[in-house]
Amino acid sequence: MYFDGSKNVMGADIGILLVTSEDEMTPHSLKLDFPCTHNMAKYEVLIQGLRSLLSFQVKKVHAFDDSQLIINQVNGEWQVKDKKLVSYQENTSSLIQRFEEVQLAHIKREGNPIVDGLASLGSTITF
Repeated sequence: MYFDGSKNVMGADIGILLVTSEDEMTPHSLKLDFPCTHNMAKYEVLIQGLRSLLSFQVKKVHAFDDSQLIINQVNGEWQVKDKKLVSYQENTSSLIQRFEEVQLAHIKREGNPIVDGLASLGSTITF
């Protein structure tokens, strides 16, 4: 799973690319309808992606994002200092425990162009 969240003057948007072991890809792009920070959008997309994978009864997850903050907080390597992110990190950790294996890894933004585009796509949609 590749995921990304973005925040701009139009609001917050998220993009997820689910990739099966057979390399089948399912992209998702959503506009968040509540005020949030960039990092909250990043957590939101990770949570939505994990929930989607649970609904497909996936057991092992490899997830990639360009945010060192989110990856390192979820992996327990960095503390969550922003009080707004504490519940997101706790919710993410709770979801992760429902899988047999979860590996989260940081990738450079250039390594995530499809999901970066999906996250930006949501900002072009108006309701």
